[in-house]
Amino acid sequence: MRKLEECKEEVFRRSETRMEKRRRNRKWITACCLPLCMLLAWGVLWMNLDEPADSSYNGVTSNMGTDGIFDVMGDGASGASNTQDFSFSLTWGCYGISSYDSTTGTLIKTTDATDVSAYTATYELTQQQKQTIYQWVRSVNLPDYPEQYNPHPQGDGSSPSMTLILTVRIGAYEKTVRAENIAMSFESEDGEGQKFLTLCKQIRDLLTDTEAWKNLPEYENFYD
Repeated sequence: MRKLEECKEEVFRRSETRMEKRRRNRKWITACCLPLCMLLAWGVLWMNLDEPADSSYNGVTSNMGTDGIFDVMGDGASGASNTQDFSFSLTWGCYGISSYDSTTGTLIKTTDATDVSAYTATYELTQQQKQTIYQWVRSVNLPDYPEQYNPHPQGDGSSPSMTLILTVRIGAYEKTVRAENIAMSFESEDGEGQKFLTLCKQIRDLLTDTEAWKNLPEYENFYD
């Protein structure tokens, strides 16, 4: 009888030992795994927070990378899909201001005329012309330019002066850069200023080389 009791006690003791060992193992696993799980969770959260914020224009989502507003238009490959939401307007000139708006197709040769309507035409850009201008605009990061801008920071101006006003629209986004009463020169010692001047000159030259422009009357007034 005594031996039976001793056997029971031994079985009970061993059972308690095994249960205690299991409890220690569970505590050890919890102590190790919980911090690891928290560390992984923080890592995932940090990676998500570290991603660039997205900007949406006209229902198109894009991060504003090196191409600025033009990320919304894709990689710039040829095709109407890249320019369908792109439009622009350019005002340029010295005394008689000229302008073009691709949204309406209104092309004005000069505002310095007795009848400005006689110097106004409607011209719709071809898809190739629109794509070309789109690529030119894309090469200049317009979001970095202030609204009022002088591409000749070292210059003292000139007489007469000239005006350049460029507006670019992509979906719901619109950016205007106004360079008014600046030195009458398309050359700048400033790198960003040169980019802007070159862009405006390229667009102006394309527009003034169209038949619509050439068919408008000669200027009424010329200036020395």
